[in-house]
Amino acid sequence: MTARVALAPSVTRDDIISAAYNLDWLFERKATAENPVDTFVSDDEKTQIDVVHDDVVSLDYCVVKGEEVNVKDAVSGIRESLETVSSADAVKAYKDASSGPDKISALYLLGVASGDDPTNDAVATFKRALSDDDEDVRQGAIVAIGYVGGAELQKLLEETAANDESEAVRKDAKLMLEGLVRHSS
Repeated sequence: MTARVALAPSVTRDDIISAAYNLDWLFERKATAENPVDTFVSDDEKTQIDVVHDDVVSLDYCVVKGEEVNVKDAVSGIRESLETVSSADAVKAYKDASSGPDKISALYLLGVASGDDPTNDAVATFKRALSDDDEDVRQGAIVAIGYVGGAELQKLLEETAANDESEAVRKDAKLMLEGLVRHSS
């Protein structure tokens, strides 16, 4: 099983290292410029925790891999030890956003926080963002959808690729759709 946990933008690398220590994770590999991922393993070595430093969306998040029970335990430990962002938190941030950059930041959080199974509210938020007057917000939604995938969001990308007023947005939606289709096959 694999799970992804979005970390709040305020979480620092020192916070992550401290949480890892408190959770008895063993440090396995340090992030580099070529591979921006800190890798930890649980003390029983049954669970791998990758802390991804994602420059595309300027966010950090954890990808937890292992058997279901171990992944659930690790995710619970992360949520108890660090400030995290849920899909509902990100939807609220989008609704509260008053500027294009704030909307884009909220969309990136939503993409990372949604995992592989977006909520109805997340899908509705992406749909709303793909019809925003601001082209940058629409492109931000396309990038964020790339972190989620799924049939409903692929349909939204198809509609955007066919109908958006901006050639750049149509092109980006088509490219993301092709990537998602390739990834899901």
